[in-house]
Amino acid sequence: MTASQLIKRARSLADVPNSLFVTHDDEVNSLSESWKDIYSKITDSSDDYFITEVILDTSTATQLGDNEWELTMPSDVYKIRFVDWKNSGRWENMTKFNTNNRNKIFGQPQYRFRGAKLWLIGNSLPAQIRIDYYPPPIVPTVPEKMWEYLLVTPSYTVSANVTSPQYFSVPNPNLTDNTDYLIYLFGGTSIRLESVTLAETVTLYTSTGLTNVLYHTGYVYWIEGTNLCRSSTTLSGTLTKVVLVANVQNFNISGENLYYYNGTNTFKANLDGTSPSVFITGFSKFVTIIGADTYYLNTTIFKNSVSTGTAAVSITTDGTELFYLTALGVLYKDVDIFKTGLLYAGQIQDNFISTIDSKWNVSAQSSFTDTDFVYPVNEANEIMAYQCAIDFRRKQNGDITLLAARINEIENRLLSVLMRDAYQPERRSPENYGSFWN
Repeated sequence: MTASQLIKRARSLADVPNSLFVTHDDEVNSLSESWKDIYSKITDSSDDYFITEVILDTSTATQLGDNEWELTMPSDVYKIRFVDWKNSGRWENMTKFNTNNRNKIFGQPQYRFRGAKLWLIGNSLPAQIRIDYYPPPIVPTVPEKMWEYLLVTPSYTVSANVTSPQYFSVPNPNLTDNTDYLIYLFGGTSIRLESVTLAETVTLYTSTGLTNVLYHTGYVYWIEGTNLCRSSTTLSGTLTKVVLVANVQNFNISGENLYYYNGTNTFKANLDGTSPSVFITGFSKFVTIIGADTYYLNTTIFKNSVSTGTAAVSITTDGTELFYLTALGVLYKDVDIFKTGLLYAGQIQDNFISTIDSKWNVSAQSSFTDTDFVYPVNEANEIMAYQCAIDFRRKQNGDITLLAARINEIENRLLSVLMRDAYQPERRSPENYGSFWN
């Protein structure tokens, strides 16, 4: 079940399906906290669904004493489930020693978990140690609501006239949330701006030969003929054109720099067009900076001047991962399919990517991944939905009595399911003795 489905269910349970009082941050924080609680219950029950196994090379161990060593653990160890050691070609259980025995010598190796290290004692250090452990709970992400634009414009009008849509948002002193905007070209002759929040559409500029437009930190940039132009904007008044660079075929902004192709080479410049220098020899478009890596498009995606072999029609980034749109209308986030059925995907700004789909619907999609909770026991999803609903109702000082009673029933059912042996009875001993650490 996805994060957005859980939030939709929680809002319904709390009777606040469209309330702006419950913010996106409220949704993310509540879902994250409820998942941590569920994950803790699951791992405390000795359920093995999330187990990760690693074999440690003990040649990297640090000797602390004659019969004492310390071994670095994987960085993602949250809780240890099992520790085994290799003895004459076969694995054997390793027991956890009592702290009172820390200075005693034992024939077989024993362990404790100390900080990010595995603390070992024994007559000798095994060549290999195997650990089964639980990694930390994932940090879920929830997409923000989709913004839809040009709803009153017929699809045939959109298909014939609307190009280069780009979403952005700016703080609004009269509202608790930012104001949404979509800037776009209409008919290649006007730059228009639409806001769902303000319920208005304005024309900022009219000319001919307009082929690309974007907004960035108080300025509108566009190509007019072959000139790269810029104007400061109040987001309502007419733009005043200033030509930054002549003979430009395409441009974009990434990492607070301007990149443009002039028909010969790709240049990097300041946002006002000053201090240009050749950045890429020859053609490129959609120059995208992610950390120390440079991506650009030239039929295929190039990373640090080397082709990845992946064909695309556009690329962009959320600051961490690369998004790319293929000719088949599939938008990828890294290697995962993010969205399908698209004709256009713009540059990500303010965690939204502007799109036009195959039915000529224009919208801005949240770039956040919709986390899929794949744990097979359905009670886990139910508990998260009810806990989020309780949080939402509590924020509004609403009555949570019925919700709290229901979540208690589901939690009891979850614990019953976790403790059930699906195949045959087994004699169980306390697992925090010896091989389980919490």
